[in-house]
Amino acid sequence: MEKQYLKEACLELVTVNARPFNLMEDSGFHKIVNPIIAGLGGGFAINAENIREDVAQKGAKVCSQISKEVWGKMVCVIVDCATRLDRSIFSINVQFIRYINGSNTCFSLLFTSYILLYFCNIDGII
Repeated sequence: MEKQYLKEACLELVTVNARPFNLMEDSGFHKIVNPIIAGLGGGFAINAENIREDVAQKGAKVCSQISKEVWGKMVCVIVDCATRLDRSIFSINVQFIRYINGSNTCFSLLFTSYILLYFCNIDGII
């Protein structure tokens, strides 16, 4: 295991799995993670502040790349929200057309509460 893999797993906890940032401060979490950090040589920490900064950096990168991708293109934006099984979901669907090898290809990006899903293959977005 590497440092980056551990950080990515913690990012997944708060984004994909929708766990709160304060999970990174729980004593049980540290009982699991601290031996792993020590085994990796130490020199870094996993806490709510660090993971929050990593989420913000990755989010800014994705926003920038998506902005470049849709700049100057006509887009269709659909906003929706729902509640199911005591879980609220907010989504934004962005659709646009890109010309690839002389043909039109429709792309759709779906942003939900915590998860950024790609229903199509967009090279270079992440």
